[in-house]
Amino acid sequence: MEGGENQDYLWGLNWWRTESGLSQRELADASELSQKQISRYEKCQAKPHLGSVYRLARALKCRITDLYIRHSRD
Repeated sequence: MEGGENQDYLWGLNWWRTESGLSQRELADASELSQKQISRYEKCQAKPHLGSVYRLARALKCRITDLYIRHSRD
């Protein structure tokens, strides 16, 4: 991550979700979170609790730390 970025946000969530071919609704169902909350996380409007991050990582089949890394769409 670049210096000065808030490390509490899930910078990598949108990348992992789209790479997995899931809509926000599908990820919400798989992680047992609301679609509205997924949207907030992707827009960095909310900081998730660890339990939510765990559920997202499990649903996306990635590591928890992967969700905190900003990815590029080259």
